[in-house]
Amino acid sequence: YKDDSYVIIFAYASPEEARLKAAIIAKEVQERLFALDEEELRDIEIRQAISEISTDMFMDSGFFDDMSDSMDVMFDDLEDNPELIEDDGDPLESLEALEIETQAQPKTKDQQAGTISDKPVNIEINYLPLWDTKKGALSTYLCLAKNDTETDNYFEAQQKLYEDKDRGTITSTDITILRSVGKELAEMAKDGRKFFIACPVHHETVYHMDNFEAYKKALSDMPLEHRKYLLLFVMNDKDTQPPKNSYWFAKPLRTLCPHIFADIPLRRDINFNYLHEASVDVAGVRLNKDSMSEQEAIPLLNALSAKAKAAKIRKTFVFDVKSLSITTSAVCAGFDFLGGAAIHAPVEKPDSVHRYHHADLVKQLSKN
Repeated sequence: YKDDSYVIIFAYASPEEARLKAAIIAKEVQERLFALDEEELRDIEIRQAISEISTDMFMDSGFFDDMSDSMDVMFDDLEDNPELIEDDGDPLESLEALEIETQAQPKTKDQQAGTISDKPVNIEINYLPLWDTKKGALSTYLCLAKNDTETDNYFEAQQKLYEDKDRGTITSTDITILRSVGKELAEMAKDGRKFFIACPVHHETVYHMDNFEAYKKALSDMPLEHRKYLLLFVMNDKDTQPPKNSYWFAKPLRTLCPHIFADIPLRRDINFNYLHEASVDVAGVRLNKDSMSEQEAIPLLNALSAKAKAAKIRKTFVFDVKSLSITTSAVCAGFDFLGGAAIHAPVEKPDSVHRYHHADLVKQLSKN
């Protein structure tokens, strides 16, 4: 934390247990220092401060992004009200069983784990063709729930699958979609067709361990020959930068499929380094016409792709592209994948013969 200060996070300790554990550790550090028999070490004082933290702090406040500032806030009274560790015998002797009273509280939607069902969910799906600006082709298809409305917001139906659902239901939904994509990949291998299919998966499914393990098992059940054409598109429905540890799942999943697409908000302050460190290799945004105008989006797009690739993110994408002006801006900014109403409408079956009507223009822009 600082030159002579350390932070220890006890994941499952009460304040009293944490205080005693900290005392034990501090005493051992003190003994090891004094064992060096250096006179100046004998004047060292060891202080401790205990502060309770919740998982919300890790998830919402950028705790790991700026550990120093977070600690300053939590331990601002350390200098004013220090608690010295005194030599009062073995701290273990006072470590007694604690009786803790608990009161049932209604769970929020985010806290509700739910049950992961193996029963298939009835979902009709379509495939949104994505334009690969480097290859100059519609070489990738994004699987999405079928949208029966007139709107050109192709992600709306997919979002509705997740609305007001507990994590177990969300995971069951994602597994159903994954298995549907697996069947398409099997047919694709049989027909000799070769292109990528991106499968959506909700952030809650891969962030929580039980849900992640269920999804990972469903993924590993898929033959390797099929999985090598599978991409995972991790959807984040919150317009906030994910916490630093939110993509821990990327590395184990990258052993099962070649690419992880990370859905991030369109903002200037995104830290791409932790995405790269977590093994995310494709990052991008879903544009929302209700959240900002094209005039606001274009300069942000120009900065995002360059910043991502400077952090060694290999490829970038823009989805929900609804106009030619956004298309040309995204191509000129160096984005690799484009998808939305301005690129191509969803199709019932992924097929390499689909065409993009602005192909020549985009190819020319890509060359320049």
